[in-house]
Amino acid sequence: MLCAAAALRLVRVPNRWDEVAWLYSAYPAATTDAVAQGDGAAALTSFTGLHPPLWPLLHALTEVWAPIPLLWLLGAALASWAAVAVIGRESTLAGLVLATSAVQLHYAAEVNQYPLAVAFVACAWASRAAVARGARHWGWLAAAIAAAGWSHALAGLVAGLAVVGLPRATLVRVVATSALAALPLLIPAVQLAGDAGTYRQPPFELALVTADWRARFGLTGLALLPFAAWGARAAPAAAVGVVGGAAAWAGLVAAGVAAPHQFPYAALLGPPFALLVAAGARTRPAVGGVAAIAVLGGLGTLRLDLAGLADLPPSAPRAIDVALAEMTASYTCEADTPPGPSCAGDALYLLAPPGLNDDDKRRNSTVLWRLPPWQTMPRVRPHDMDWGAHRFGQPRLVGGHVVYLNDHLRPSLAQAIAAHPRLWLVVYEQGRRAEFTTAVQALVGRAPERVGPDHLYRLAAPSH
Repeated sequence: MLCAAAALRLVRVPNRWDEVAWLYSAYPAATTDAVAQGDGAAALTSFTGLHPPLWPLLHALTEVWAPIPLLWLLGAALASWAAVAVIGRESTLAGLVLATSAVQLHYAAEVNQYPLAVAFVACAWASRAAVARGARHWGWLAAAIAAAGWSHALAGLVAGLAVVGLPRATLVRVVATSALAALPLLIPAVQLAGDAGTYRQPPFELALVTADWRARFGLTGLALLPFAAWGARAAPAAAVGVVGGAAAWAGLVAAGVAAPHQFPYAALLGPPFALLVAAGARTRPAVGGVAAIAVLGGLGTLRLDLAGLADLPPSAPRAIDVALAEMTASYTCEADTPPGPSCAGDALYLLAPPGLNDDDKRRNSTVLWRLPPWQTMPRVRPHDMDWGAHRFGQPRLVGGHVVYLNDHLRPSLAQAIAAHPRLWLVVYEQGRRAEFTTAVQALVGRAPERVGPDHLYRLAAPSH
């Protein structure tokens, strides 16, 4: 089971090196700045958007010491695998359900906090079972709940519901300890709760959400719901964890805090749900049925991921290949050097429109794979910018050259052009958006060279 879980997640890793991963890596920029400047207090208390600081802090450490994208992807896959491992120790069948879950695999190798949060939720529910039978000290459960809360608010709630049904003295100790550990998060959480920008997600539309769910995850996993219902009597605490977490998720969607088209919240419910399903499989035929459903679901996801891998090897030449072959002048400053007249060098600017939904992880990128993720890719600032602001393309130093990646045509393109003697602008996956054809031509004042499906512009700074 653990080998299968590892294999299913490792297949995800190459598919998830895409434009979304590049852009997501910039979200904890403020925490990375704090770590680079040695400001531990800021690093430990800075939220990234609505999310607590644990994953941003871990990501920031890699940005400062080893900015290698493959580490981010593998680290996420490892966290997802660890969730399977700890649940599997309590129940092999529950571990199999979690190992092959389409929802878990969908988010298993993302450059964000969800795989880590799922791992801590799993640790809490596994610890709960051990604490309940007297095989583990209650402090382990308190630590897991605290770590889940430091990773994601909903994860903290789902993990915290693991205390349901424990002896009163143990429950009080766990709740008090985990609440104390969450105190540093209280002030920023209250500030976010009072910010109108926290409540700006679109309204829930049942038809759109159900169609999106079916397209991404299929319907195989729904066959496990009857087993979960049957398990409620045998594992009432797990039932409370699933129902309570789902109710909280629904409340966040209703309040406009959580987007209805984003489903990583379902992954946070995975550990107690897997335990609930296992509790409902009380006969040998039921166990066989759950195992068969789980295997079928895992094979379906594996088929899609293998098809994605087959698309990744370069086939026909793309504009990025031409640009990389022509770039010669390396960037003359270290990655952490402030911009200045002494900093110059060739640059590559990748411009591609975003997908309709960045939460849909079925896409991959043959273009970005021309920049293999096992290279170091430190942040760089060729001109004055807020590096974490999405409009600047999050430039990184790759193979000695500055590389930008943007998903919209923005005024910052002119700043990037001015910052480099030569810049190769590659417009790809442009589809039917005039912004990526006529608007680019109007901005740079020339027609592109066509290389396969891409547009290539060779640009020089006005002062060169």
